[in-house]
Amino acid sequence: MQIFICEDQTECRDAFIEVLREASIENEWTFQTTCFVNGLLLLEEIRRRKASGEVLPEVVISDVEMPEMDGITLGKIIKEEAGDCVFVLQTAFAEYAVEGYETGATRYLLKPVKKEPIVKLFREIFEQKRKEAKVILKTFEEERCVKLQDIYYFDAEDKYLMVHTTEGDFLIRGSLNEYEELLQQSGFFRIHRKYLVNMWHHKSIKNGNVMLGNTDVLPLSRRKERLYRTSFMQYMEKRGL
Repeated sequence: MQIFICEDQTECRDAFIEVLREASIENEWTFQTTCFVNGLLLLEEIRRRKASGEVLPEVVISDVEMPEMDGITLGKIIKEEAGDCVFVLQTAFAEYAVEGYETGATRYLLKPVKKEPIVKLFREIFEQKRKEAKVILKTFEEERCVKLQDIYYFDAEDKYLMVHTTEGDFLIRGSLNEYEELLQQSGFFRIHRKYLVNMWHHKSIKNGNVMLGNTDVLPLSRRKERLYRTSFMQYMEKRGL
């Protein structure tokens, strides 16, 4: 995850990065941070990246009181120019958080920042990103963009795959191996040679079967049961559940 940090006070910036580092190690998160001493420089970098087609930050964290441009103003501009970016305000005064809602900064961190609020914040951000994540699936007639959260599971059908979703079932081209590799970091697990399931929809395990949220019951390979149970628990922990 690309994170831009806007903070002009070296001591505050270093303390925040250290807390973020500790949280990332404990939760096995990977962050790439870029720091700026004022909002103008941060906006300049965002505009440069947009112009060159480079990756934009997924999260911008800014102090409210900044030289050149305050955090409230910065948030309004980022909302217009990088709408998919999550904007977070840092402040020592909770009342600024109310004004921050107008910028799209529905999240804020109180100074001095502690690890627990950081972990809570990024679990919420990762959950939001997960819900918004999509995959392009090639059917026989078209390419369909489907939210990962809407997929229950993939079912191998001869040379094709049946995708079971909240919007119905449809056939796509490709192999289960291909989608297992593509989606293994997104909460999908191959419970059987024929089935790749979305652990988001897991309900229970009973008598060697996995029950999903759409009430479908799928066989769980005996040799994969222990690994699946472990993977599901790790998945739940990462989501903070």
